[in-house]
Amino acid sequence: MKYFVIFFFMPFFSFSQTELEAEKNQSENTILFYFGRGFHGSGDIGGFSYGLTLERNYTENWIWSLSFDSNLNDDEDLPFLFEDQEGNIINSTQHRVIAGFQLAAGFGYRFLNNKQHKLSLQPGVFIRYQATSLNDIETTLFPPITGFPFPIRIIENYEDNNTTSLGGILKLQYDYLIKEKYNLGIQAAWQTDTNGDALAHWALRFGYAF
Repeated sequence: MKYFVIFFFMPFFSFSQTELEAEKNQSENTILFYFGRGFHGSGDIGGFSYGLTLERNYTENWIWSLSFDSNLNDDEDLPFLFEDQEGNIINSTQHRVIAGFQLAAGFGYRFLNNKQHKLSLQPGVFIRYQATSLNDIETTLFPPITGFPFPIRIIENYEDNNTTSLGGILKLQYDYLIKEKYNLGIQAAWQTDTNGDALAHWALRFGYAF
């Protein structure tokens, strides 16, 4: 009789254990830091992207996240050198800088989810603040036109150099469990916003589950 009772209740015990494990997985949080190469526009202005993300399991394969993302992109415009009246070479090349940060929320699905490997696709939305040194119109007048011994540059701006916008982002993420609680992975992302800016990045990510 004793063995019959054990045999009869074993499936229920196993099912309860499975439920407990599932609940444990669902309540798991992961804090991640990422850092990598970023590109603004069509990729002509390179730089860096970095951020901090909190991910939480909604179910075994569905996840949601909150993140603080930032970028710094910069490069030099076309070289602009001229010689003054004393024979000194003056470097008047402009340096272009675009920097911003954003708060984002995402909801994604893990196509691969086992003890060591996790692969997920995660769309999301964000609110972004951005500052840029790019100008709307730049005109350079040279000495034969102005009569001055040095070039004159006219800069015109018709839009704000500081903007706030809303947008959407899509992330592809892969993580590998290197220890019981530590993840090492990569991610690629592309986003666009109501200001007409498009950014992309690929990065390494390091995570801790708790």
